[in-house]
Amino acid sequence: MRTRSQAKDSFWDNENDLRTLLMGKMDSNTWTANHMSDVTRILGLSPCASRLKINRAAHITQALLNIGQWDDLRNKMAESETKFPNQDRNSSLITQQTIRANRLTPDTCLLLYTDALRLRAERERDQRQGQEAAQNEADGFIANRLDRNALIPEDEDELEGIDNHPGQAHQMAMLQEDAEAYVANDNRPEVDADQIRAWREDPNEHPDLNLEYNEIRRQGRSHDHAMKECRTSSLRKLSALWKEAVFPNNANPVRDISGLNHDAIIQQIRTKLREQNWLRKFIFPQGIPNAHGPEQAAARREGERSRGDKAAISSKAEREANNGCLSKAQQILLDSKKAVRPSQNAVDSKFGIDKLLKDDMTDREKFSYTYDPTAEGTTLLIDAEDVRRHVEGLRWNAAAGASGMTNKELMALIVGPESTDNLDGIASLLNIILRGWLDHDDMILLNKCKGVALDKGNHAQDETNIRPICIGESIMSVVNSYVLGKIADKLSKLAGVDSGYQIGLTRDGILCQNKMMQIRFEIDTATNAQTHIIFKIDVRNAFNELSRVAIRKFLKSKLGMAWPNYLIQQYSIDADVDFGNGTRTQMRTGTQQGCKTSAHLFDAVVHSHLECNNLFTDFPDCQINAIHDDTIFRAPVTRALALFRRIIDLYKELGLDINQNKTEVLFRGDIQNIERVHGLEGLTQITTNISNRGMVFGGIPFGYDGYVIEHVISKVNEYEQLANKLRLNSTEENIGTVFSIVRFCLSAKWPYLMRALPGEIWNSPYLGTTIGKYIDSISLRTILEHMDITQFRQDLTESELDSLHTRLGLRLKNGGLGVHTVHDYCDSAMIGMWASNVDQIISSLGRLTQRETNELKDSNTVYRIKETARLMKRKFEHVNAFSQQQAVDIGLKTGDNSTMDILTRLIKHAAIEKADRQALRGGKHQGKLRAALNMYNANRLTDKMAENIDNRAGWKDDPYLRAFIAQRSPVANRWLNRMHLNKKARYLTSAQVKIAFWITVGINLIVENRDCKHCAVKLVNWFEHGQVCKKSRKRKQQLDNQIKYYTRSWPLHKDIEKLLIEILAKIPDVTVTDRNPKILDTFQMNPEDPYLGPARAQADVEDDEEEEPAQHQGRIIAIGNNFIIREYGTHYGDIKIICTFPGDNLRQIIIDVTVGSTHAKSNLKYTINEDKYSAGLANHKADGKDKKHKHYLHGGNAIGFALDSMGGISKAAMNFTNLMFAKGADNCKRRWDSESMRVAIKKQFLDRLSSVICHHRVLDFIFLGIPNRRFDLAQAQAQARAQALVQVQAQMPAFLAEAHADAEAQAQVQEPQEQVGEVQEQVGEVQVGNVNSANSPVVVS
Repeated sequence: MRTRSQAKDSFWDNENDLRTLLMGKMDSNTWTANHMSDVTRILGLSPCASRLKINRAAHITQALLNIGQWDDLRNKMAESETKFPNQDRNSSLITQQTIRANRLTPDTCLLLYTDALRLRAERERDQRQGQEAAQNEADGFIANRLDRNALIPEDEDELEGIDNHPGQAHQMAMLQEDAEAYVANDNRPEVDADQIRAWREDPNEHPDLNLEYNEIRRQGRSHDHAMKECRTSSLRKLSALWKEAVFPNNANPVRDISGLNHDAIIQQIRTKLREQNWLRKFIFPQGIPNAHGPEQAAARREGERSRGDKAAISSKAEREANNGCLSKAQQILLDSKKAVRPSQNAVDSKFGIDKLLKDDMTDREKFSYTYDPTAEGTTLLIDAEDVRRHVEGLRWNAAAGASGMTNKELMALIVGPESTDNLDGIASLLNIILRGWLDHDDMILLNKCKGVALDKGNHAQDETNIRPICIGESIMSVVNSYVLGKIADKLSKLAGVDSGYQIGLTRDGILCQNKMMQIRFEIDTATNAQTHIIFKIDVRNAFNELSRVAIRKFLKSKLGMAWPNYLIQQYSIDADVDFGNGTRTQMRTGTQQGCKTSAHLFDAVVHSHLECNNLFTDFPDCQINAIHDDTIFRAPVTRALALFRRIIDLYKELGLDINQNKTEVLFRGDIQNIERVHGLEGLTQITTNISNRGMVFGGIPFGYDGYVIEHVISKVNEYEQLANKLRLNSTEENIGTVFSIVRFCLSAKWPYLMRALPGEIWNSPYLGTTIGKYIDSISLRTILEHMDITQFRQDLTESELDSLHTRLGLRLKNGGLGVHTVHDYCDSAMIGMWASNVDQIISSLGRLTQRETNELKDSNTVYRIKETARLMKRKFEHVNAFSQQQAVDIGLKTGDNSTMDILTRLIKHAAIEKADRQALRGGKHQGKLRAALNMYNANRLTDKMAENIDNRAGWKDDPYLRAFIAQRSPVANRWLNRMHLNKKARYLTSAQVKIAFWITVGINLIVENRDCKHCAVKLVNWFEHGQVCKKSRKRKQQLDNQIKYYTRSWPLHKDIEKLLIEILAKIPDVTVTDRNPKILDTFQMNPEDPYLGPARAQADVEDDEEEEPAQHQGRIIAIGNNFIIREYGTHYGDIKIICTFPGDNLRQIIIDVTVGSTHAKSNLKYTINEDKYSAGLANHKADGKDKKHKHYLHGGNAIGFALDSMGGISKAAMNFTNLMFAKGADNCKRRWDSESMRVAIKKQFLDRLSSVICHHRVLDFIFLGIPNRRFDLAQAQAQARAQALVQVQAQMPAFLAEAHADAEAQAQVQEPQEQVGEVQEQVGEVQVGNVNSANSPVVVS
């Protein structure tokens, strides 16, 4: 053997191979441009002359290879804290002793040192960002990127809010995918703006970073990507201009800018923006002539109107739904909110002049905007995280403004590698706008709106019967969203929220006012009082008619905030409104249409004017409330008309007129002779809409039960008409969209009324059932329209329908469909709202006499709340109502204001006593009561399914019961959240959705047990046999042309693995490094419990164990269970990841996926836990993985990611998911783009995980054989016709019989065969009887 000195001249063992390995490391995805820059700095190297990644890698590699001494290498390794690939999180540094003990070569040490350099670069970057963030938090410059969103518990419950807003979650996921595509589809040489800055160059002068739109398009980039790149360039320039103007000479950025010369800054900014034509280049990167403005939008609407057939409507709705825009899809299918082409005359009729301007031109100049430096604040207003929060709050599917720039395009700027620069640029623009520093011409451009005219119902007969909608620029939406967030509290006070006047701006204000009015009505009825009268007043076109003179006077005198310059400037501009086709107008009066501040500002201006004119002090004995432009008051009959006239006069002083046709009166006396009542003389000249039964205000009725029921029934009729129209206009293509529309849109209309009205209303008889049940049946019928059970079998039985009604309203995690149902949850909605607001409701009644107090305690409202609470408490007290763990989870008897405490207080006089109502004030009691009731109903359904089973052990033998209990999991039914997406995104075709739905609701598509044609097992239950049949999945081998079989588990296993890899790649601080890793390569063997077996024993292989099939030419060859294509004598995981969480040591984690079949015989004993209401199979499978991992010292970093075939997830898998999607500690925040993005990606992962499992459940039944009742009936009818024909022909002469047979053969209809072909096409490329995982649908991104 040669010595080192004899062997070679170089210090390295094999320098060429080592160079290749180092270059490969740095050219991989784990090394970014930032890594390159930081490592270059750490090594003390001069910047690389080239900008190409491969050349920069070569530059660093050569520097590393120049290390020529052991001492030098060891010192550098120690300095960078070089470690072995960690066997646990606390592994020690590599030292001279460990090098000798492990016989490490210089080449190995250099490779380890290179990895340590990358990790050191990440640590130092984290530290710098943390220091910068801390400094920015103190100083408050625009680059403050600390996440200041409200903390949300990091578990599955944090998804409940976003689950109810599928569009919001979908838009965040789509933005992430678009950002990835923006980078992945760019094949041009990389240009790193940070590196350019490091070379002391200006990125705004670099030609490759400042290309025009057409140049970028010629380089092969798409329109969207070219627009984004141009706007990124513009924002980078604006950010530089802002810093140069506000913080010249590289001054440290601070929030306090009181010492700056504002006049000079304004002049500099306006001059530069004009010279660069900045705003037009930002909004119109492709040029104004090519923008998709009002003319193009009008032409597109004309084209859509010409394609109004059912197929076109269905396809258009499906496209909107696939993008998460369910409300738009609903409008299309319901044919509502139709846009029409307005005439100039119709538009002019809707946009008048300011009634308070006597001489339009003179007064307009008098009230024109002039910048007021004394109103300027001394601090910066908005920073980058403010920008991110408000931009993410936009609806990405909203229509574009006049420029054609969409919310989606603006939102795309804050996601991806350039998001930091873009956030700074947008923050700079918003600061300029908010301070009123933007040039007048630019503000006119930003305030221009696109007009859309909606048909109010009879536009064809009356061209002026339109509702004009004005759509502003997306950047102005962000500005106004920020302004509203800062001044909402002050505007709310000025609007009279604290005094109880304005109820439209408060949480539950309308509901509380309704309850107050209902109680007042009941007290007056009980005391036979006729001393008071109620008026309801509606203001005509209020938001468009409010005088801007009044608005500007209010802003100058009342607001006193840091940005009156912006608000006054905005309301000094007559915004242009362009409807296309040459129809234009100006918005000269009213609040800014489409502006988020409009409602608050309108309310504040009106209330301030009423208050300044002493309305409330002059009528202290009257109760006056308003919901924006609708007013209601209760007054003594002798004062009512005076108050009415006073309000009208004060409205006129604001330029407002009432709609007298909508004025209504409620009086308990004799309304036929109402003018004989003293004080009400002349009332019928004001209005004839006079009732003594009840009134509707804010969409909620109050009064006698009969009146309330009539109103509810009218809403039921409207609901049924909408549902019928939805069914009529939809096709089978919309099967998932219809489900989601019912779930998120249609049925979501009812909770508002449910919270106000008692259960007695919903339980009133209606068409042979009750109102609540009838509403739920409409929802269910609409969903079942395209699910079409009769395609597979006879119609549903009564017991199956009862089960469906219960499942309809259960939460997804309780095994239900998540639809809003009325019958089961009207009680929890009403008493939950009451419990949270009883203090406010009782206080709003004012001072009561002793008799009124007594009548309050005996009122219908109080009685119904007490009885409802008593009945609910009785349910929850039952010994079998909840398991012990469930009672803890829902806070049944634990925590502040436990569920039982709430009900106990309500049983006692509906908690109207002061101590009770104050104890309940402000709590989220409705959610707590609904959660308890939902779990109770799920438990009762479980008991009902098991009522014919003699003993507990028998529960596990019932496949429907096993499946339902397994579905009571955080993940199992989440695939329903993706029903409205396209078949690629939900992993199901329309035909497969039907099968998935019926499996999920526990309906067997083959009612009778049959012999399996695949495995010859006798009388199998179709519902469970699909998962366990060992011969339904088969294909013909290419090698020997033999039919072979394989299990369901392996393709499912691999699809989950693919999904995990894809999602883990989106998570910051996580890197996927290996697939199928040997556990021993990462973790040491446990000396106390080493793994000794050369291979698994036959007894250890369960019926559903995952086995990897052999492959030939990329296609799977089915083989027996005992064949394992992995090295004997060791264990493998599925995925290995490295986690570099801030504040934590580097972690290496191995993920080991396993899925157990709920219906496999070997698993039955684990399927249902002792508590009866939870499944245990997933946790059992996780325990099995733990037994495997205990042979290694993994320190908790070997994860058994276990699920069951119905979608149940183990605690270990859920805990791992929460770890991956954690926000991090306060001082060690994870590098998520935003809180919204974090939650959206977590939701996407769990929804898709459920979808993958559901997809494979469907494949089980497709392989087993899909029943087609219609085809079977058609075949039976054909056979009967054939037999009849034979009998007829037997009696005919031979020549006539032959001619008749020929004619019959030609006329035969082929519909059944075509129908089968359609089903086979819709289930994908899968063909029953010849299917495997190589040609079946798999996980797609």
